[in-house]
Amino acid sequence: MAARHLVQMVYEPDCEMLVNMALNMKFKVRLIFFVCVAMILLMTFFLYLRESSPTRVRKADSGTFFLSKIKSFFPVSSEKCSGTLLVNVTADMQTVNIWDSIDLISAGTKYKVMFPEENSKKAAGKASPSPLTVLIIPHSHNDPGWLRTLDDYFSTSTKKIFDLMLEKLEAHPDMRMVWAETVFLALWYEQASVENRTSLKKLVDTGQLDLVTGGWVMPDEASTHYYSIIDQLIEGHQWLARNLGARPRINWSIDPFGHSGTVPHLWRLANFDGMVIQRIHQAIKDYLGHHKRLVFHWRQIWDDKGYHDILCHTMPYLSYDTTATCGPDSNVCRKYLFPYNQEFMAGDRARLEAFVTPLYEQFRLHAENYQHNVIFVPLGGDFQWVSLDEFDSKYSSYTEIMAYMNSRSDWNIKVRFGTLTEYFNLLKQASPPVRYPTVTGDFFVYSEIPNHYWSGYFTSRPLDKFLGREIQALLKVADILYCLAAIHARTGSHAHVFENYKLLEVARRNLALYQHHDAITGTAKPHVVMDYEIRLSSSFNQLQAVVKHAVVTLLRSHAGGGEELLNVQPFAFAFDPFHSRSRHEIKPAGLKVVVFNPSAFKRAELISLVTDKDQIEVNESRLSNRKVAHQISPVWSARGNILSSRFELSFRVDLPPWSLVTYTLSAISTPDSSFTNLYMTLPTGHHQEQKQASFKISPLPRSTNIVLENACLRVSISSSTGMITEIMQKNTNTVTGIAMEMVSYTPGALSGAYLFWPRIDTPRILSTDEVNVVHVQGSLYSAVKVVHPLFQTVLKVYNSSTEEALCRAVGIDNIATLSESRGDELVMRFKTDVQNKDVLYTDGNGLGMVKRRRFPKLPMPAAYYPMTSAVTIQDEHMRFTVHSRQPHGAASLTPGSLEIMLDRTFRSDDGKGLGEGIQQNPPAPSKFFLLIEPMENRTSQNSDYFHPTLQSLRLGDVLQSPLYYLTYGESLDLPATFNPQLFDLPCDANVVSFRPLEPDTEPKGLRTAFILEKRGYECGAHTGTVQCESSWGKLSFSSLLELTSPSSLTEMSLSLIDTIKPLSPFDTLELQAMDIKTYSLEWDDK
Repeated sequence: MAARHLVQMVYEPDCEMLVNMALNMKFKVRLIFFVCVAMILLMTFFLYLRESSPTRVRKADSGTFFLSKIKSFFPVSSEKCSGTLLVNVTADMQTVNIWDSIDLISAGTKYKVMFPEENSKKAAGKASPSPLTVLIIPHSHNDPGWLRTLDDYFSTSTKKIFDLMLEKLEAHPDMRMVWAETVFLALWYEQASVENRTSLKKLVDTGQLDLVTGGWVMPDEASTHYYSIIDQLIEGHQWLARNLGARPRINWSIDPFGHSGTVPHLWRLANFDGMVIQRIHQAIKDYLGHHKRLVFHWRQIWDDKGYHDILCHTMPYLSYDTTATCGPDSNVCRKYLFPYNQEFMAGDRARLEAFVTPLYEQFRLHAENYQHNVIFVPLGGDFQWVSLDEFDSKYSSYTEIMAYMNSRSDWNIKVRFGTLTEYFNLLKQASPPVRYPTVTGDFFVYSEIPNHYWSGYFTSRPLDKFLGREIQALLKVADILYCLAAIHARTGSHAHVFENYKLLEVARRNLALYQHHDAITGTAKPHVVMDYEIRLSSSFNQLQAVVKHAVVTLLRSHAGGGEELLNVQPFAFAFDPFHSRSRHEIKPAGLKVVVFNPSAFKRAELISLVTDKDQIEVNESRLSNRKVAHQISPVWSARGNILSSRFELSFRVDLPPWSLVTYTLSAISTPDSSFTNLYMTLPTGHHQEQKQASFKISPLPRSTNIVLENACLRVSISSSTGMITEIMQKNTNTVTGIAMEMVSYTPGALSGAYLFWPRIDTPRILSTDEVNVVHVQGSLYSAVKVVHPLFQTVLKVYNSSTEEALCRAVGIDNIATLSESRGDELVMRFKTDVQNKDVLYTDGNGLGMVKRRRFPKLPMPAAYYPMTSAVTIQDEHMRFTVHSRQPHGAASLTPGSLEIMLDRTFRSDDGKGLGEGIQQNPPAPSKFFLLIEPMENRTSQNSDYFHPTLQSLRLGDVLQSPLYYLTYGESLDLPATFNPQLFDLPCDANVVSFRPLEPDTEPKGLRTAFILEKRGYECGAHTGTVQCESSWGKLSFSSLLELTSPSSLTEMSLSLIDTIKPLSPFDTLELQAMDIKTYSLEWDDK
């Protein structure tokens, strides 16, 4: 206690105070005082020697460094955890509770139309109608991949649309058009002449062509992580700014299958003025339209002041296509689908009146959904405006229709071509101003037809979802290393670093393309899916090349190459979870493993790699070849047999933030005690088959329980099923009973890529007779492996030498093996005694936990929600959370239960456009952490959201930003470490992105984006020691990077288009909880 008090005084040292204190002490007390000070200084000096790089000299003030090390040596007690307060957000409507007000009994086979026929006639037939402005907005929705590939769509349709759009907008100054997807615009621009590029820019400048959203794609909002949503938005906006000087102000998201409450927050951070959404539950549209709430201020569930509100317009009808946008009667709207309708005959006024009047009536009915007197009507659809005849017919017909309507003074209507920017400007100019309601929450699960719930795509094609997260993590690694290397290259002869920007750009755009709402969702044709996979694999290889160049640059103080001698993690590993093609060869001279920490905080974890040797010694190169504890475990085949020529090597690494640390693997001949012990329930024949393996193998009786144990947990597992039965938290002696099981739903007639539609709501429990169980007992982790024809599962418990968060979690690694299945929807299910009633929480795109409810009035698939990276059930005493590496669908169908869908195969088509089922899925890996937290002082049991604990946040970081390693042999000589940071960031800080913005062809000047987040977190969990302390009041960019401080610093909008304010590198960074701030950093020539 005295030592801690002394450290607290040293945190803010006052030399005069310390001297006076010492002089006033008695001699013995004074002696003890100085001995304590001396011990602290010696201990700090030891830590300095331990962590300093032998090839780098620290540039920080030594006193500040020593103080930081003293702080890190004395962890902060959990009693001092301040946490983030939950606030009561005032809103007119919470989407999670809308269903309490909606009665679906009268829905029948079709959701209720906005207004019954008798009200429709009344609305359209008013003697003195109020003034109404109608903006006709031409648009063309172009999917960058769905039934055809991106390139195929561009060559057959989109290029023609752009060419005609350029010609016709120039010819008709009164015409307007909106465009959203930058990926297509960039493809056209690359092929366009200088004259056409100039003409396009003119149309953008005059507002005839309204560029909306401007991201690389129109992203899905259920499965996408906020990192990738932001990155594709930056890529699109930066391209538009460089090439067209454009800056989108309005979001246009008309085709994602449901809408997230997180994404509006990102649009607002990008300084959007408004947004438009389309696909929400049609019954909810009915409810909103009836109460004139289809336009609302979308508020974040944690924002009690409304600082981040954004005005949102909801389109009222079933589709964004012309056949469903003019008004509630699609049969009327179809009559105005030119050039396909030849009924219209210009010039005959009597015939014109008869033809136009029904459209006028639909416009009036459309307006009844809103409080204001201006509406917009989209004119277009998928790949429309593709032919000269279509352009001319639409323009001439609507010009005639608008002229006639405007001539009818008794109709009191003004109709013209317009844009979304014009629409939102008109809303702002309304007098008197309209008070729009505030709404919190999101709009999942989407349904346009009763019982058709679009919750299947949350899981469809899980291997691709897994690969997408792999590439996302690797892109973050490559970005950070490229930026660090580019900064370093300015002071040396490493010009080759800048040559890699193009590789980084291409890889980034491939990942951005995969965020498209028909890509990451798994809802495209097989040949289109293959095209996405080829692009992702190409990105993987390109990013690896960038990383290799950067690592050599950072570890070497001079140019000299050698990156070609670095071996990167093979892409086959991601495609081949059974390691049949990937392993590292350890030659007599040994193998160097360079490990990179992509997080802005220290990490102490295990890394694992497959080698060809089973007798190995591991040394940490930076510490005079200190031996590192390691573990040798078996590698398993797809059928559950031990592979004799491959071994899993696991060892602990300790890494400062953003550092590179080298470890040496050496083959040895002496017996090694690092092997795991195996206890197996495999048949006798299998035991005999494994006799030559390097592991001690013993039979495992099915009648006994297996126990996996460390300093934090005691996990009991059934030896007959290999599934968890209970978990005890040792610090509180709290025991949680769990019935873990693998189950499968049988697909119904309409289970498809989009829809989840099981034949019956009760799944079958997969037979335990087909299960083989192996207990792996090791020094660094122990595990239980389960082998079944439809899945393989590994449950892991790590010893306490790793991160405390890992000590308290159970790792769950699954491989779904449905390649031979004719129809299964595989689910991992937990039954607990948590009293969560009908409530569960899933994360919103990786940002915060959002309340979900199960409604008895809705069918079972409506209770499946998107789980981007985490799902939780909780009560006043316990929080049960599963963190995931990749997106899934998740549900709590009964109190205390939690289930996560792992994979889906089915022959049927759900009628949503794909035209086929999904069969013969390749093996699909998935990674989870299960965290049980006994809670105290709970304030968030039934709130609309909650903040995770620090331990929970750390587990999410481990999954989303895994450690990265490279290897090299004796032919390449590199220094052992590189450490660019002085301190850990505060415990609640997260560097979302550190990426280059503009290509540099030579080492002069550099501009990067730095996106920093302050995360909300909750205290109250019995989780022992919190391994961090907040230091936001002392954080600035001048103290962040050891290499060099930026010469220029500016706070920007999220996509770095708008300047917020210039800053000095020495200014303190000020963020509130849940803030995300973006900075532009520039380094001058050296």
